[in-house]
Amino acid sequence: MDHIDVNIVLTDRGAVDCDYKAEHSGGLRRLLAVIIFVKQKIIGFDKDDEGHWRARLECGHYRHVRHDPPLTKREWVLTEMGRRNKIGAVLECRKCDEDSPADF
Repeated sequence: MDHIDVNIVLTDRGAVDCDYKAEHSGGLRRLLAVIIFVKQKIIGFDKDDEGHWRARLECGHYRHVRHDPPLTKREWVLTEMGRRNKIGAVLECRKCDEDSPADF
């Protein structure tokens, strides 16, 4: 039988501080990871100083969205239409997870 004890605290920006103990719960850990990581909507795109595409997230953070096969396949980022179609989609925001200050 799987057993998990969870203590979750939300910050004012939606970041999550989570402490948990789990026994025999690989599946529960994966489910918990999907639930607790902060996800934010994409509101636009721009390029960084090195020319890499990054998503502008509604929380005020950037998230790189590179097309770097075979590691990461995001062919949609290469065209304006592809990027436009991703406006409103959600991405995990690691900076929110860390309660980092806004980028813009």
